[in-house]
Amino acid sequence: MNTLASFRALFSNREQALLLWFLAFLGLMLAKRETRRSLVALVKAAVAPRLALYFGLFALWAIGSVAFLWSIGFWDNSFLKDTIFWYVGVGLPLSYRASKVKSRSFMKRELLDALKLTVLVEYLINLHTFSLPVELVLLPFLLLLFAVQAYSERKAEYAAVHKFMTNVIAVVGFGLFGFVLFRTFQSYQQVFVPRSALELVLPVLLLLLFLPFNYFSALYMAYETLFIRVRFLFHDEQRRNGLKEHIRSVAGFDMDKLTAISTNLTKGDWLSAVDVRMYVLTLLKTAR
Repeated sequence: MNTLASFRALFSNREQALLLWFLAFLGLMLAKRETRRSLVALVKAAVAPRLALYFGLFALWAIGSVAFLWSIGFWDNSFLKDTIFWYVGVGLPLSYRASKVKSRSFMKRELLDALKLTVLVEYLINLHTFSLPVELVLLPFLLLLFAVQAYSERKAEYAAVHKFMTNVIAVVGFGLFGFVLFRTFQSYQQVFVPRSALELVLPVLLLLLFLPFNYFSALYMAYETLFIRVRFLFHDEQRRNGLKEHIRSVAGFDMDKLTAISTNLTKGDWLSAVDVRMYVLTLLKTAR
C-alpha cells in the first residue's frame, strides 16, 4: 500500500494513464513471437557501436545541461521527472530528426516553436488532470485523433477527412483548454508561484541548451553522407582527399553552405576542374 501511495503521489493521473497504456502495449507486443524477435533486432541495432556512441554523447550532453542549470539555480531534484519526460518526449525525437536538417533555418524554427504560447498552453493543460479512469479513456482517444489526422494529411484523396479531423481536434483542444483555464482561475494562488514559473521556463531552457548538440549532430551526419558519396564518385584518392579538405575549409560549420555543395557537386564538373578550391566555391551558388 505504501508503494502504491508513493507511486500515485509521484505521478499525476495523466502520467499514470500513460504508463499503464505503455505497459499494456508492451505486454501485447511481447506476447507475440514475431514481435519479440523484432524487438530483439531493434535492441541489437540500438547497441551498435556508432549508435551507442551517439546515445552516449546524448546522455552526456543532457547531464551537462542539467548540471549547468543546477549551478545557476534553475534546477533541483524536484525537476528530475519533468526533465526525463522532456528528453524522452522532445529531445529524442529532435535528435531523430537531426538527419533531416538541411539549413540553419530549421534550428530557428525549432527555437521559435519553443517560444510560442504553446509552451504555456501545454503547461496549463498538464497542470490540471482528470480522474484516472477519464485519463485512461482520453489518452487513446486523443492519440487516435492525431493519428488519423496525420495519416489523412499524406494523401490528397483524404483531404476532406483531414479537414474534418482538424476541426474535431480544434474543438476538443478548445474544450480542454477552457476547462483548464477555468480551473486555473479557481486556484490561481497555487498556480502562479515561483516554482510554477520555473516549470514553465524549464522546457525552453532545455531546448536552448539542446539545440547546439542537435545542430552539430546534423552537421556531422551531413558531412558523413557527402563524403560517402564522394568516395563512390571519385576514385583518385589524392584528389578525393583534397576535395574533402576544401569542402571542410569552405563549409566549416555552416549547414547552408554544406547543403549547397552537396546539391551542386557533380562528377563531370569535378573531373574537368583545375583549381579545387575555386570549384568548391562555385558550388555555393545556391547558398543563402
